[in-house]
Amino acid sequence: MLPQPHIRLSFCIATFNRAAFVGDTLEALVGQITDECEIVVTDNASTDNTEQVVADYQRRFKRLRYFRHETNVGFDRNYDSAVMLARGDFCWLMADDDTLKPGAVTCVLDALSSDLSLILVNMEMRDFSMSEVKSPRWINIEYDRLYEPGDMDRFFIDLLRNLGSVSNIVIRRSIWISRDRERLDGSLFIHVGVIFQAPLPGRVLVMATPLMNYRLGNNYERWYRDEGAIKIVLQKWPSLIDSLAVSEVAKAQAIKLSRPFSALLGLRCGGYSLTHYCRWIRPRVNSGYEAFTPIFVALLPRGLASLLLVFEDKIQKLKQTLQSA
Repeated sequence: MLPQPHIRLSFCIATFNRAAFVGDTLEALVGQITDECEIVVTDNASTDNTEQVVADYQRRFKRLRYFRHETNVGFDRNYDSAVMLARGDFCWLMADDDTLKPGAVTCVLDALSSDLSLILVNMEMRDFSMSEVKSPRWINIEYDRLYEPGDMDRFFIDLLRNLGSVSNIVIRRSIWISRDRERLDGSLFIHVGVIFQAPLPGRVLVMATPLMNYRLGNNYERWYRDEGAIKIVLQKWPSLIDSLAVSEVAKAQAIKLSRPFSALLGLRCGGYSLTHYCRWIRPRVNSGYEAFTPIFVALLPRGLASLLLVFEDKIQKLKQTLQSA
């Protein structure tokens, strides 16, 4: 029997009821994957035909393994299961509806090295049909960046906005399994907790060239308008930030970044009110200036907040158009 090739990179896809999309994700992967790679799919007890779609690709690619949970164990445990089942030195966490650009696998394999702890892969933001580019870069940089192990605060502040998605993270597996993931269950940001729970031993590479297509509208494009997002943004997220191994200055900056005007407008559409402000925001504000925007939004009629959010979206799109012109 021939020896099995060493697995350097595991693609970890956590899925739930995405039979209509996961095939596109796997098709883009299987078309460029190498002997140094494998695919692990963990299914949160889907009720559609996700299992059959994955099985079709298993017949084409032997290093694709599928695991189905008996019950829905939640977002965080589903991804954790995929990493625990993986055998690669690094794990590329991928969503079940995004796709790789041609050459993406080779590019990341070439970048992997012994002194790296983490790679952030840039993404091109596309509409729901994947036919229109909404933003050419998720991470707005022109050249690759390297962060040394001592630059955790700077990396945290610079890139935290770009860690909301779990689809562009390539992390050394040994780091993931060394972290306490149990206390991150239910946070919806297990990847952020794992990365910043303790200092990373190696460097972080942030890639400027987009290697992925991100599908807008399937997950969280209108997530802030959901009432459940209020507790996540105003309570769970700050609690997670408090637990991380970064400076207090960096933590305070992260909390501010999570409450921009547009995000608060979206939360207002989902029911954000003065009660929520008093319970979760007021204990953290240090001045009347910081309090003004969250109080103002809490007092807005929800219909007006929705109109302002549409206007804010148009302003952002105009800025992006001007920047790319």
